[in-house]
Amino acid sequence: MIRIHNPHHVPFLHQTEQLRQAGTLCDTLLTVEGLSFKAHALILALASKRLKRQLTKQHGPGYCSVIERVSSHTFKQILDYVYSESLEVPKDDLEELLRGAEYLEVESLVEQCQAQLRDPESPTKTDSKVIRHLGVVSMVKEISFFFFTIFSTGSHIIVS
Repeated sequence: MIRIHNPHHVPFLHQTEQLRQAGTLCDTLLTVEGLSFKAHALILALASKRLKRQLTKQHGPGYCSVIERVSSHTFKQILDYVYSESLEVPKDDLEELLRGAEYLEVESLVEQCQAQLRDPESPTKTDSKVIRHLGVVSMVKEISFFFFTIFSTGSHIIVS
């Protein structure tokens, strides 16, 4: 198993995963090979350039998207990676995970998978390898900037 790990402490990351698991505040429904995955558009857009493009083209209160060229198994791994501080992936899944991350343009995961494939002798723990999740810190900065902009400019969010 390869362990993909985020070395940075991100206080709200665990909470967003709990919300996703409970289906709370999820505004996006993604369908992959007939399976449905609930998620948050903001988190997806910050993690994946392709999903950001797909989701920003849609109008209305909720988002729906069909994901092609990625298996439901691999998509679940990518979604778990985006929402969590660590992810264990079987070594045999690494190349498919890389292809899925490349297709969805999850840059930090692409970099981590490529590093593992280039250097199979990198630090291991039994049958696990550590891959650092580099994208979360930039996600936190973007989300913080978004909320700072809203509150510092006096903008209003109206929920009806």
